[in-house]
Amino acid sequence: MDAARIYGILMIIFMVVMVLQSIAMTVIVILQKSAESNIGALSGSTGSFLGRGKTKTLDEKLKRFTVGLAASMLISSVLFFVFFLLRSRIG
Repeated sequence: MDAARIYGILMIIFMVVMVLQSIAMTVIVILQKSAESNIGALSGSTGSFLGRGKTKTLDEKLKRFTVGLAASMLISSVLFFVFFLLRSRIG
């Protein structure tokens, strides 16, 4: 197998991964609570300071997973672009 074929296969793999990541991101964002429920933070009615760093609630876990998934989508798209450039250089 030549390098162009390998890069083409890797591009297809990254496309599938990015589609699955986008579906997962959509589902996770839909599962999160809306920002309107956290409007009490403007008036100072937030939780205690000691409990802020802990991810005990499902909503906090979903937020952390969303950030991680967004970072992995960024890395996947950069790698896809790199393989696209390498494939187009080889021909």
